[in-house]
Amino acid sequence: LTSLLEWLTGFVLEKLFHQCWWDYSDEPFNIGGYICLRFSIAWGLACLFVLKIIHPSVMWGIYAVPRTLGWVLLGSFSAAMAVDLAPSDVCYQVNAGETTFAENYREVAEKQKQLLDYAQNDPFAYSYNDACTAFARGEAAMYVIGSYAVPQIQSVNPDINIDSFVFPASNDPDENILNSGNDLQMSVMASCEHKEAAYEVMRFLLEDENVQFYVDDQSAVPCKKGDFELAPMLDSMKPYIEEEKLADYQDHHYPSEMSVDAMIQTYLLDDSEDALDNFMERFDTEWVRYNRDVIRKVQEYTEQNPDSE
Repeated sequence: LTSLLEWLTGFVLEKLFHQCWWDYSDEPFNIGGYICLRFSIAWGLACLFVLKIIHPSVMWGIYAVPRTLGWVLLGSFSAAMAVDLAPSDVCYQVNAGETTFAENYREVAEKQKQLLDYAQNDPFAYSYNDACTAFARGEAAMYVIGSYAVPQIQSVNPDINIDSFVFPASNDPDENILNSGNDLQMSVMASCEHKEAAYEVMRFLLEDENVQFYVDDQSAVPCKKGDFELAPMLDSMKPYIEEEKLADYQDHHYPSEMSVDAMIQTYLLDDSEDALDNFMERFDTEWVRYNRDVIRKVQEYTEQNPDSE
């Protein structure tokens, strides 16, 4: 393959510029002077070196940084920051061609990077599981994470005294919003042969008693309206819930193929002057790449329904 590429490149360059950029005519077993046996073998050995030595070494370095850390960073990016600093429907606005992520996420990205100044010396050394364990053992006073992490933290330290607050990403207290959403949906398909049995299971799960059991066990916020008792550690969340100052997770709209968690992690590790610009440009580029069909449908719907909101 490398020899074919070398021959094609040499041939095209000579035809375009009427100049010979290299000439193997004096080498044995050459073809047109563009390639020869000796350098074909050299290219092959070089490829093996890259594949067997260089590439595994680079991948080892990448995997040495915990990938699950990227998942934690994704949560703090979208749940703690973006929910306060960007419109809750920013993904729809981008799909409709009304704005870009670069216009809405710049402050989010800047502030998240500023958080590193207040972290431990090795903030990228902890995966999600490691961070939960370290927090449970008293190695940190604060942990930017959702209440869903509480059961895992308590499994390490059942007696830990945990409290929580809504992350103040905005300098204006009135603009801070509680990020709370559902990432699980129960569905009964049209082709289901046991619809009534499936509905019976769903009715059972949504009974107030069972919802309260789940809320107690997971320190969760119920997705069903009712008079449910929240865990004491969520007391500071109640005013936001009662005033309906809530917004869904923006990362629920990010395609998994986009690997936003890895993008955020790469950005935070990048100390170059253009790191922020590169991150914003890549976010918008990758969004379009993995959402072409959705963008087309949204824009078609908007054109056909100009008065829709």
